[in-house]
Amino acid sequence: MVIDINCKGEEIDETCRKIYLGKKISELPSSNISQELINAVYRVYSTGIPERCPVVSYAGCNLERYRNNFLFRLETQEVVIIYNDLKFLT
Repeated sequence: MVIDINCKGEEIDETCRKIYLGKKISELPSSNISQELINAVYRVYSTGIPERCPVVSYAGCNLERYRNNFLFRLETQEVVIIYNDLKFLT
C-alpha cells in the first residue's frame, strides 16, 4: 500500500498524492508503474534484497517518461522506491 509520495514525485508525475495514497501498488495507473516494477516490489518485500530496475518507459496521458528505479526494504517492512526521472534523454 502506498503510504507517501514526496512533492517532487507529484511534480514529475503531474499528479496529486491523493491518487496514490492508500492504494495497493497494483491499483496504480499503468502510466505510472510497469508490471516489471510491481514484480520488483514484491521480490524486494519478500527477500529484503535491494534491487535496481533498468530504465523503464511509461506512456500515458500524452506523456512519455523514462525512469531508473532503485528499491529497498526498511526494517519496518516498507518498500521504498527511488527513481531518477530520465526525461531529458528523450
